[in-house]
Amino acid sequence: SPVWSLNEPQRYGIANWVFNGPQSPENQMRVMAHSLVYGAARLTIRRNAELENVSVVRYENSDSCGDCQLKATNVVIAKNDLLQNTMTDFHHSCTGMYVPVRSGVYEPPEYARSWGEKIAQARLAGNVNADDIAKWLEDN
Repeated sequence: SPVWSLNEPQRYGIANWVFNGPQSPENQMRVMAHSLVYGAARLTIRRNAELENVSVVRYENSDSCGDCQLKATNVVIAKNDLLQNTMTDFHHSCTGMYVPVRSGVYEPPEYARSWGEKIAQARLAGNVNADDIAKWLEDN
C-alpha cells in the first residue's frame, strides 16, 4: 500500500527496522522502498481483480526462494476460479506478483509446475511444515 496510507505505528515500525536492522540504513531503506513499491502494485492488481470479478494467481520467478516457490500458483486456474487462499505475504526483497486471469485459464510456467512435484517429494521425504518444505526446496 502507498506510504501515505500507512498508519503511525506502521511508519514507526518501518523507521525502526530501517535504522536498527541488521544491515546499513542505506541498504535497509532500499529494501523497504522496494517492498513498498511492489506491495502497492500487488494491492492494486488484487483490488482490480476483485472489482472485475476475475481470479488472481501468484506468479514467482524461476529463481524464487523455497518459501516463495511454496506459495506460488503452480496449477491451471480458470478465470472464474476465485481463489480466496492466494498467499498474500511476500519477502521484502522478493519480486513475486499477482496476475489477474481475465480470459480463459492461467497456465503456470513449466518451472512452476515442477515446483508442485518437488513439494510432493518434500512431503514424501518427511517434511510436513511449510518452513521445512521451503528449506528442502532450496536444498534440492
